[in-house]
Amino acid sequence: IKMDCEGAEAAAIRGMKGVLQHDWPHLIMEIIPRFDGEILPVLNSPELARYRKFHVTDEGLVEHEKCFASYENRDWLL
Repeated sequence: IKMDCEGAEAAAIRGMKGVLQHDWPHLIMEIIPRFDGEILPVLNSPELARYRKFHVTDEGLVEHEKCFASYENRDWLL
């Protein structure tokens, strides 16, 4: 699932929680730092703990235990 919700990612993920828990689709999204207060608690929640989190950087994918906001590299793959 590619998401480009301009700050509404948290609401979109909450709305598809059942799909995420049942089907495990890949997610790719941009985390805009000014909206990180809403999306980061959702992405780092226990419900999504089984997802591996990769920061998409110019050098490639970098795996992290938790998602975070970055002005330089905003894209994430879960």
